[in-house]
Amino acid sequence: MRRVVLSAALLVLLPAALALAGGSGEKAAAPAGAQTTPVTFMRYMGHQATDEQWQRIHDYIEQQTGVKFVYRDVKDADSYNTQIDAAIAAQEAIDAFGVGANGDKIALASFKASGALQDITDSMNKYGPDIKKLFNDPPGWSGLRPAEMWRAVTVNGRIWAVPQASSTNVGVVLQVRKDWRLKLGLPPIQTIDDFENFLRKVKAADLNGKGNVIPYLDLYGNAPLEGTASSLTYAFTGSSGWMHAWYNPTYKTPDGGIAPTILHPKFKDFLKRMQTWYKDGLLFKDVLTSTWDNGNDLVSANRVASITSWYADFYSAWETLTKTVPEADYEIVVLKGIDGSQAKFTLNDPASPSYGYASWSKLAPYGIALQDWFAASKDNYIVQVHGQPTVDWKWVNKDANEIQKTDKDLYAYSFLGFNPWNGVPTGDVNFGSAKRNAATKYLATQKGVWWPDWFVAYDWKGTPIEKNYNDASTFINEAIANYVLGRTSDADWAKALATYKTMWADEFAKQATAIYKAAQ
Repeated sequence: MRRVVLSAALLVLLPAALALAGGSGEKAAAPAGAQTTPVTFMRYMGHQATDEQWQRIHDYIEQQTGVKFVYRDVKDADSYNTQIDAAIAAQEAIDAFGVGANGDKIALASFKASGALQDITDSMNKYGPDIKKLFNDPPGWSGLRPAEMWRAVTVNGRIWAVPQASSTNVGVVLQVRKDWRLKLGLPPIQTIDDFENFLRKVKAADLNGKGNVIPYLDLYGNAPLEGTASSLTYAFTGSSGWMHAWYNPTYKTPDGGIAPTILHPKFKDFLKRMQTWYKDGLLFKDVLTSTWDNGNDLVSANRVASITSWYADFYSAWETLTKTVPEADYEIVVLKGIDGSQAKFTLNDPASPSYGYASWSKLAPYGIALQDWFAASKDNYIVQVHGQPTVDWKWVNKDANEIQKTDKDLYAYSFLGFNPWNGVPTGDVNFGSAKRNAATKYLATQKGVWWPDWFVAYDWKGTPIEKNYNDASTFINEAIANYVLGRTSDADWAKALATYKTMWADEFAKQATAIYKAAQ
């Protein structure tokens, strides 16, 4: 569902000793001299605010920060890419811009290599103390070393963009019918074996009284088995998924290198298990052709015992189901990894670039001082998304990060990214269903799967790795589907894997390993 073309980067982001250690949290001093020109920010966001709301919140931010600014919001990714290319070519009056529609670190490397970005280390050190403090050692993003988020924007110890952090309360997850688990007398599901035991008992029982229960449905993604890839492979390989369109997960090899997860020695165990599930009727028989709409219809019809999906994708179907089956109750299950390791679920990279500053701009100190205001406190941070306090929103429970919005559809600016405050979701208590809100809070307490080279921007421009990526991905995905559905043998899979390695994976592992090791 989230499709990103394999980008070409012209530089590798090589993190070194970070220049931003510490961070006192003191209020940034205003840049010297009167500001005569507003800082122009440009980003693909698509705000949801009326012209009146947009202007009023703009004026409030200017009054609070003392920094004049213009926010050029581009409504879609294609328009953004066209406009940013034109702006850079003309070196027009644009000061800060999103380095890639999704804050892509590869895009940052490409922008830097083309000369479009300026080094903002000195401006960040002088005018961004609260940004430094927020992202140096944020407890909400556990599992990262102090200041590790800066690796996504650092080249040889210099800072080339303002970082942003992935939300820890969203992701691809496994959902299981809790009421049916309890009816079967089963304890909470923690491992892949627990999950299979649940599926087999569901298969043997007639839990909806119609004899047509689907033990396990894969709802997520455009590619067959993509939800399964995202939600279940961690239990076998310690990584997540394989080579799909919007992410390229890897695992760390015993010699400290990097390789595609599909080459992991236990990946075959995962495929074998899925093949058995399909043969035994545990995996939905139409997994290759099922659509998102069809999957939701099956949930609404009280037929689905477990499902993998983007965490919120099926909540409307669940709400529909509870109108006829009030006791129907799904629970999120985060499985333990190999050797009983800590349970984790699939997330995006833990950190990525947000805004870079144009190489020709003289206003970076003002822009960073403005952005620093949003990092100074939780109240300020919420302004960038939900608007003016007491007018557009108010606290319901500050300790629990719960607010209530006047206009539930209002979403305003983005200066540090649409992310939780320090890793903890902050949102409207009236947004969405109670079930969805409960899931959001629960996921914020769980650990995410982050592949070891999330911070590396690879340079594949014009290489066989770039040229052969799509063909290799198509080939191996077809081989995986055919094996899981029992259309091919173990010998056929071995041949397909050997072809895949020759076609793409061996060269990727070789080149990625060299770049990854240089980036340590």
